[in-house]
Amino acid sequence: MVKGMTQDPFEAVVAVHHAEIHRYLVRTTSRSGEADDLSQETFVRAYRAYQALPPDANVRAWLFAIATNLCRNHFRSEKRRRQAMAVAAANASERGPAWPEGEAIANQATARHASESEPPARAAAASPSHTPQGVGELVAVGESELPERAAAASPPPLGH
Repeated sequence: MVKGMTQDPFEAVVAVHHAEIHRYLVRTTSRSGEADDLSQETFVRAYRAYQALPPDANVRAWLFAIATNLCRNHFRSEKRRRQAMAVAAANASERGPAWPEGEAIANQATARHASESEPPARAAAASPSHTPQGVGELVAVGESELPERAAAASPPPLGH
């Protein structure tokens, strides 16, 4: 028996709606990898519940509801993970780097905190497009020089 001749009704649903659901998830998550995972999970859950779906149901709306709920769960999970990492980083700094994961967690938290709280002048001075001499100059520049470097690197005001 040829497989193409006996197509499962759910295979037809996947063929019709997969691309649209995936595009929606890419727009929602802004990450292709996460969208791939959530899209696959959407259709796994839909497959499990497909037999209970009434024949007159709007399959497209049903799939979008599944995808939306999975996104919500995903974002909640990410938020909890970030909060747990922050707590672990705080505990790691109390325990010190002797704790096996302490140093790695502390480094991640420090890097994340530094990137979130970096002042605009430092960000402008650290930008590769504003540093003609490159990365080596960033190491040589002292903290007190950063505002002056940022001002010198910015374009002149219009009309002057």
